[in-house]
Formats: sequence, structure tokens, C-alpha cells
Amino acid sequence: MNSVAAYVGCLAGAITKEEYLKAIREAGFRETRVVGESTFPVELMANDPTAREIAKNFQLSQEKVNDLASAVASMKVFAVKPRA
Repeated sequence: MNSVAAYVGCLAGAITKEEYLKAIREAGFRETRVVGESTFPVELMANDPTAREIAKNFQLSQEKVNDLASAVASMKVFAVKPRA
């Protein structure tokens, strides 16, 4: 993903990690565990014109931009659904 606009689109409707794992367990899956997580590379945000404009408008420091970039992650989850 090379665009903050695409990144923001991915966030629409996002839920917390705990809510996501709870939904998986409530769907009947067991042995649920996170096997991987990745965050949006902050370097892409620093070079993206949309991100720069957002940071400027909200007067965000580089430290805050770094914090925000690491606050959202993509997860890979392993779980087993028992047979009925």
C-alpha cells in the first residue's frame, strides 16, 4: 500500500484487536492466536502528500505521527473451528 488515502480506506469500520479476536471465538473457533502483525510503514506516511497535509492541519509532531502509524496493525490469525 503506497497511499495514505488507501490506508484510510482500509481503516473504515476497523475494530480493536480484542473485539476482533472475541468475534472469532464467538463464531465457534478455538485455539485462536495471533501469528503475525504488521503496521503501516511510517516512512510512507512521511512521504505521502495527504499525510503531510493532515499532520500540518492537526499540528502533529513527527513523534505523534509515529505513534499513530503504529497504533493500527494488520493481523494474521490462526484458529480451529471444531466439526459440528
